[in-house]
Amino acid sequence: MTPPVKAVTATVTQRLAEFVSLSSEDVPQTALEAAIAAVIDTVACGLRGSSLPVSQAVRAAVNLQGMPGRFMCFDGSKTQSAAQAAYINATAAHSLELDDTDAIGLTHPGVVIIPAALAATQELPVTGRQFLEAVIVGYDVAVRLSRWVNPEHRIRGFHTTATVTSLGAVAAVARLRGMSTEQCASAMGIALSYAGGTFEFVQAGSNLKRVHAGKASSTAVQSCDLAVCGVEGPFTALEGNHGFYATSVGPNMPELDLSDLGRNFVIEEVGTKRHACCRFCHTAIDAAIELFKQNVCVFPDSLIEVAVSSLCHEQTGGQAPKNELQRQFSTPYGVALGLLYGRTTLSDFQDCPDEAALALARRVRMVADLSLEPRNRRATVRVMSGASVVEKQLDEPRGEPTSPFTADERFEKYLSLTSKFTSPTMAGYLHEGLSRLSVSPRMAPVIDLIAAATA
Repeated sequence: MTPPVKAVTATVTQRLAEFVSLSSEDVPQTALEAAIAAVIDTVACGLRGSSLPVSQAVRAAVNLQGMPGRFMCFDGSKTQSAAQAAYINATAAHSLELDDTDAIGLTHPGVVIIPAALAATQELPVTGRQFLEAVIVGYDVAVRLSRWVNPEHRIRGFHTTATVTSLGAVAAVARLRGMSTEQCASAMGIALSYAGGTFEFVQAGSNLKRVHAGKASSTAVQSCDLAVCGVEGPFTALEGNHGFYATSVGPNMPELDLSDLGRNFVIEEVGTKRHACCRFCHTAIDAAIELFKQNVCVFPDSLIEVAVSSLCHEQTGGQAPKNELQRQFSTPYGVALGLLYGRTTLSDFQDCPDEAALALARRVRMVADLSLEPRNRRATVRVMSGASVVEKQLDEPRGEPTSPFTADERFEKYLSLTSKFTSPTMAGYLHEGLSRLSVSPRMAPVIDLIAAATA
């Protein structure tokens, strides 16, 4: 017997769940184009990241749960369930620290939403446009909630990618599956009861950070499964007296402004990365690269100072990173790379750290500019040599909407990530297939293309 459906009140969760059924006619072409770019970027990150040890460890853990099935994974394997595929693929896509971010929300939306949506498409006869619309809706839910809870949520020590971002993936999966508003709201409430993940990984340089994305993506799929089967999540999970905001953010909850929901689409506002490190590091690295282009020299007696927001200082101020993740969360190391070479590479942060940059990083003095809001991305890099002082200040890094990458720069990043495991011809086929998602009559051939890239 089908369990009775709980009456839905006009809570934040319910309002977001109602938005999930947004009319296709209300989705603008600009949002579709942004979604295609996000999918290409996330898939490229996932394909490259699938070979890393943390991705293989998650794959091995999933293998303990049963035999292979039919759901595609970026490493060429298959799993028994959509939730397992989302777990593996989201972890892989987050493992490079090159996936997209929202500067205000302090989250990585694509890496949680897109793997869950890709997994869900393998259960259903879905078109490419339907998939993109689900991704667009997911970004709106995830990013708006992330902006609402931050910076307080992050200051308390939480990793937003692992918490409310999961609700964006719930929204995407719910739209693809045609779930009712009540079922979607219930799934969001279920997902929030699993939400968790702190920033303690930075202290030890733990690769658990990568798994946070996988768990959030997998939780979204599982929460939708539970809701459809009759498990009821609380519709006040976000704003209730014992809800997410009260327990994980703080008192004095502001109203979540949804006045432009369905008119302005936040997927057009997220940032794309070119440096394989924490987004907070990027503005200072870009400033250092500009100084390199100006032929600014760093001498043995030079002093280097970097002024940033308090949160950037606290999160990325380490001068002596000891492993991969700590290098990715070290503005001094990234600035040193920029000053010395005018660029950064993936290997600089991974298995081949640059010794000269590590040495120079110890001389980079970080300063917290308390006049800046904690999430502010402004960075000022000063190089002081004797009486000479040269500085460069940037308000935000390349890849943000105010300074977007060109189509050629995006394609260059895509090729740099896919070239390790597939031929230029296959990479071209995959890129073309993903670029045509908005007119693709079926997602199945696109999934096959992704799988073929690692064959």
